Amino acid sequence: MKNRRRALGLILALVLAAVGVIALVSYVNKSTDDAKAQEAEVQVYIVRTRIPKGSDAAKIKESIEASKVPARVKPTDAITDTDTIGTRVTASDLLPGEFLLTGRLAAKSSVVRTSRRTWCRSPSS
Repeated sequence: MKNRRRALGLILALVLAAVGVIALVSYVNKSTDDAKAQEAEVQVYIVRTRIPKGSDAAKIKESIEASKVPARVKPTDAITDTDTIGTRVTASDLLPGEFLLTGRLAAKSSVVRTSRRTWCRSPSS
């Protein structure tokens, strides 16, 4: 009778352990799926080659490439559609690896270009 109780206790312990392992694995898989869902990727444009200050839309478009990044790291003013560039020009030099941001573009009329230098007029000018 004593051996029978031990055997029953052992079987019950193994069943409970198996249920616990199944529950734990299920929980971890669900958490992983939830985390992946929150890491949805969005398309942004990354500068591929240096874009000099004052460059027009055509030069900008040939110097960028589409890339997917997690939504949580996408800057709020990152350009996600090249039509957003419109007729604007770069307000400063853009370097390889940078996100293409609307804040780095300016209206063509606000960028002054001389033979050697380019600068943006301040809004108060």
